[in-house]
Order: sequence, then C-alpha cells, then structure tokens
Amino acid sequence: MSRKYRLLDYTARLELEKLWNGANALSVADIARELGVHTATLYRELERGYVDGVSFTRFRQKYSADKAQEVVNAGNRRRTGRLKQVSGIRIQEGG
Repeated sequence: MSRKYRLLDYTARLELEKLWNGANALSVADIARELGVHTATLYRELERGYVDGVSFTRFRQKYSADKAQEVVNAGNRRRTGRLKQVSGIRIQEGG
C-alpha cells in the first residue's frame, strides 16, 4: 500500500508564514501540531518556500507562502502536461 501525503493549501501556507517568520516564531514540531500535519510535510513545505536572506528571529531562513504556491503551481503545470483538442475530444499530450 502506498503512502499518501497532502500539500498545504494557500491558507495554511499563510498561517505557516506567520508562525515561522513571526516575532514569537515556533518550532517545526509546534507548527506541525498547530496545522495538523506531520513534521516531514512541514519540512517539505519549508523547502518550497525559503527565500534568500536570513530572518532576524532565531537566525533562520524566511519562508514565503507566495513563493511556495508558485513552486506548487509550476509543478502542477509540468505534471498535467498540455491539453490538446482534437475533433471535440480533449487528449493529453506528453508523458
């Protein structure tokens, strides 16, 4: 049986940004508990949204919900491929 994991939605990403970058920044474990996700999910999400520069709170990289959402959107476009219409039937091109 394969394991399934879920991506955070944009609202959860905004909450993560607030909890991670805020003056009272929480640990990964505390944020994961707050959002109701596994810590591994949170670490993957942080990797998607890191921006250049270091936050002055706890000397950690800043997280951007907007950047993470762009990365996810780009991956979705890449995976779904381009749809082509042939005589009224939509078929998917590529892999």
